[in-house]
Amino acid sequence: MIDDAGLCRFHRGWAEPVLEKLYIEATGMGPNKNLYKEIAEYSIKAGAEPMPWESRRARDVVSTMAREIGSKDWGFEDYEDYINWWRKFKVTVDKGLEIN
Repeated sequence: MIDDAGLCRFHRGWAEPVLEKLYIEATGMGPNKNLYKEIAEYSIKAGAEPMPWESRRARDVVSTMAREIGSKDWGFEDYEDYINWWRKFKVTVDKGLEIN
């Protein structure tokens, strides 16, 4: 919940224990802890699931940025490498959201 609050890491110490109360006070309702799952399920029902990036340029931008920050998991040598990464990424996200 703290990751979605828009607070920087320096404020986690004081914010995390009171965050739910702050949400209730500010909005009049508690935080929806299943929001990402609900969005993903709706997208599936609407036929609008996330798809692999179509353009080579989009893949190159992500791959280059990943290389520049030292990430080896987001670097794609070719299209087949990218598609394999995408499939694993999608399975991991769906599993984390408990979507079949």
